[in-house]
Order: sequence, then C-alpha cells, then structure tokens
Amino acid sequence: MIPGLAASSRSIEWALVQGVIFDLDDTLLLSEQLYADAFAEALHGQSLPTPGDVLSGLAGLSEDAVVELLSRRLPGLDRSRFRSDYDRLLTESRPHSPVHRDGSVELLDRLGDRALPLAVATSARRHHALQHLEAAGLLPRFAAVLTADDVDHPKPSPDLYIAAARAIDRSPAHCLAVEDSITGVRAARSAGCQVAYVPLANGEDALSIDHPNCATFNSLNDVAEALLGSR
Repeated sequence: MIPGLAASSRSIEWALVQGVIFDLDDTLLLSEQLYADAFAEALHGQSLPTPGDVLSGLAGLSEDAVVELLSRRLPGLDRSRFRSDYDRLLTESRPHSPVHRDGSVELLDRLGDRALPLAVATSARRHHALQHLEAAGLLPRFAAVLTADDVDHPKPSPDLYIAAARAIDRSPAHCLAVEDSITGVRAARSAGCQVAYVPLANGEDALSIDHPNCATFNSLNDVAEALLGSR
C-alpha cells in the first residue's frame, strides 16, 4: 500500500461505465524500466550523460516528447542515431519482457466475465506496445490498441483516449480510464473519461488526486472491487 493513499471511489460515477481503457506501461505491465534502460543505453552510446530528472519523468510521455526533452538538455544529441539505437535496444529487450503488474490479469479476467469492451491507450510506439502485449499474453483481451502512432498529439493531449473510446463504440464519459501517471490522468480527464489513478508505490507520480470523476487507488484489486462491486 502507498502511505497516505486511501482507496476512494466517491468521485467516480460507476453506473456510467460501459467500457474500460487501460494505459499500458506500469499500469498493466511493469515495463517503464525497459524504456528507461533503453534510453539510458542509447545516450551512453553517444557518450552523453543521462539526465536523471528527465528519465525519472518519462512516465506517460511519447518517444517524440522524450527526444524533444533530451535535445533541449543535450545539444550534442544525434536524434536519428538515438532513435535507431533506442528502437533496437528496446526490441532486443524482448527476452526480458515485462511482467504483469499485480492484479492486472485478475482485473482483466473479471472484466471479461462482465463482457465490458476493453481498449489500450498508450504513449508507446505501436510495434513496441504490440510486442509487449503479445509477449505478456494480453493482446487478445483488447478490442482495440491505440498508440502514439495513431494520433497527432499523444498524452497529455486527450486524443488517445478519445480515439480509444471511439474504437470500442463508447463515449469517453462512459469509459473508465485506468492510469498510473499524472500525464495519463491529465489526458483521460481532458477527454472526459472517468479516471482510476493507480500509481506504483515507488513511482514518481505516487500522489493522491481528488478531482471530479477521478479517484486514487492503492491497487488494481481495489479498482476491481469498486467497479464490479457497484454492479
């Protein structure tokens, strides 16, 4: 349990939820570290330092956004080489594919039993997202997978959540977004979704949020109890 975070579902209108949209990295799969490691190694390949504050703030950001941040901090960065090395390193990480976050499979099982349509909305590139979902055995669970490659403006823009809701034939207001990062929460709230914020205990974004239609939870199991216990 995250100290100071109490599972509270009062802000979410559970009766409105007709579909669920999940963030991927560190929400369903413990995968953000794979991205951070690939970024750091790609920088090392150019003999460039790794800005700790940038890497610690990767959660929820697209590759383009991170490259832009790095370019501002590291004027000598060869963007093209960095992207190529990063893509190769992340692809090579497949033998060390991310593990399921605690409670993710159980939550998906229970949602499947209720026949609620499910989607993924991730800032990852499509080939990396599909690679990780397939390796984790989760890809067949989702009616749609929306990635940074599918929209002009990834998170914190609402575009990914709007597109994901459309893909499962639901309005954003009738979708529950499940997120682990502040960036993702902003995107989902801007889209008009109900939002379950489930930060990791050791995450940079482990803060309590109290906004209309948004609640903070200690675990995915708590989300399952709140959502399915209301039905």
